[in-house]
Amino acid sequence: MQAEEPEDRVDRVRASLRLYGVSTSRVEVAARPGGAVRDTGSVIRHRCDIPPDEIVEIGGLRCTGLDRTLLDVARFSASDRAIPCLDAGLQRTFGRDAGEAQHEWSERMLDRVSAMAGQRGVRRARAQIRFADGRAESMPESLSRLQLRRLGYEVEIQVPVPSPNDGMYRVDVELLGLGILAEIDGLVKYFESERLSRRSAAQVVVDERARENWIQGTTMKRLIRWGFAESRTAQALAARLRSFGVPPPVSGGGLEPYLR
Repeated sequence: MQAEEPEDRVDRVRASLRLYGVSTSRVEVAARPGGAVRDTGSVIRHRCDIPPDEIVEIGGLRCTGLDRTLLDVARFSASDRAIPCLDAGLQRTFGRDAGEAQHEWSERMLDRVSAMAGQRGVRRARAQIRFADGRAESMPESLSRLQLRRLGYEVEIQVPVPSPNDGMYRVDVELLGLGILAEIDGLVKYFESERLSRRSAAQVVVDERARENWIQGTTMKRLIRWGFAESRTAQALAARLRSFGVPPPVSGGGLEPYLR
């Protein structure tokens, strides 16, 4: 079997944790407290003491385990980078329908954050861990949920809708109280559907249109769409919503600073 190239491994990790806006040109490493710590052009060193049970070996490299990595991402990364990564980490651990297991994970992580009181990034981590949701199925979905929160909309994600033949569809987002459902589309969605189902691209589009018509007819709610470009900023998503005639939220209410 051919060995995996380092670049391939980076791409695989980037995809599995939905790394957005993260450069791999500089590596961040943990250095033991005490002694000289110097950054270089390719390495950023953080002084911290990592317990042995939080260290794993991947491809011959000693790394922090998934939970510790997610905790550090929540502490040190802005929300646009952190939320897709946290969502992906939760889904990788628990799947899409974790329910109580995800809640227990969040409580454990918040306890760990509380034990770090006084350290850098604690308030940011608390806000972002509470917001993380493993039901989000893609980076644009995670970003869209964040932008909608910034705009002040109340939403539910992965909304179940009964489908023909006693099945179940899941709609990416519902804007609560507005009678509006939304799907966040990307080209990968159609390419993956074509590859996995062996349908032609044209048939995938026809089937998606039939699904959309069924959902609207069953729920009596509008279904609108946007893509990755609109999910990247709150301003871009707001403009997209205005183009559909979606009313602004009544109030932005209670948005935590670190999700802004």
